[in-house]
Amino acid sequence: MIIDADAHVVETERTWEFMDPADQKYRPQLVKLPDGHPTSPYVWIVDGKVRVRQNQTTLTEYELAGVSDELGRNVVTAQEAREMWDVGVRIKHMDQLGIDVEVLHNSFFIRQVSFRPEAWAPICRGYNRWLADIWRQGKGRLRWTLVAPLASIPDALDEIRFGKEHGAVGLALRGLEGERTLVDPYFYPLYEEALKLVISHQQASASLLQRRLKVGYARAGRLIDELEMTGIIGPFDGGKARHVLVDESYLEEMYGHSQEK
Repeated sequence: MIIDADAHVVETERTWEFMDPADQKYRPQLVKLPDGHPTSPYVWIVDGKVRVRQNQTTLTEYELAGVSDELGRNVVTAQEAREMWDVGVRIKHMDQLGIDVEVLHNSFFIRQVSFRPEAWAPICRGYNRWLADIWRQGKGRLRWTLVAPLASIPDALDEIRFGKEHGAVGLALRGLEGERTLVDPYFYPLYEEALKLVISHQQASASLLQRRLKVGYARAGRLIDELEMTGIIGPFDGGKARHVLVDESYLEEMYGHSQEK
C-alpha cells in the first residue's frame, strides 16, 4: 500500500459552510486586495483581524508548474481537487499517481487563528466537519489530521473524540501554542487522548510524530526512543513503523480508566 502522509488541502470559503449556523458570525472571510499588492492577493479576515495567507487557488497552471520544478515533484492538480469540492477528481488524481491513501493536513492553521475561545472553537469545529465529510466521501482513502481549539481543553478533547470517530489519524500542533510549549502540563489531557489514538492505530514512527506534532526529526527520534524504553512500542525494524505493544489496559493502568468508546 502506498500512503502519501503529507498531503494538504486548500481551504476556501466553502470550508466554512460546515460551521454551525449559530457560529456564522465567526466565519473567516476571504478578501481580494487591489491589483499589484506586494504580498498575497488574498487575505483571510478572522475574528476581526487580517491574516495574510497565500491562497493557492489563485495560482495558474503555469505558476503551479514552476512550483513543481522547485519542489522536484508534480503539484499541478485540478482546482476542484485542490479545493476538495469534487472528491472524485482528487481520488482519480491519486490513482494516476499510484497513491492508495492520502493523509490530509491543513494550510489555514499554521498560525493561531484566534486567541478568543468563543471564536477559535467554532472555526476548528467547522474545519473538522469539512474534513470528516471529505473522509466520508473518500471511503477510507482520505484520512486527515484534526485541529483543536487549544484555548479550551474541554473543547479540544471533544474535537479529538469527534475526529477519532470520523477518520482522523492525528492532531495538528504547532511547536509553540500561544505562550506555551508542547511540554507544558496544560496539554497533558490532550496527550492522554492522543495516546488512545496511537493505541487504536497500533503503529508509530519518528516521521509520524514529526508530522503530527510538528517537531524536528531529532525531537521525534528522542520521543520514539523514550516510547521504546518504556515498553510502549517495539524495537527498530528497518524502515517499518514501530509496533505498539500496549492496548487499552495500559490506559486503565496509567490513568485509572478504560478507553472511552
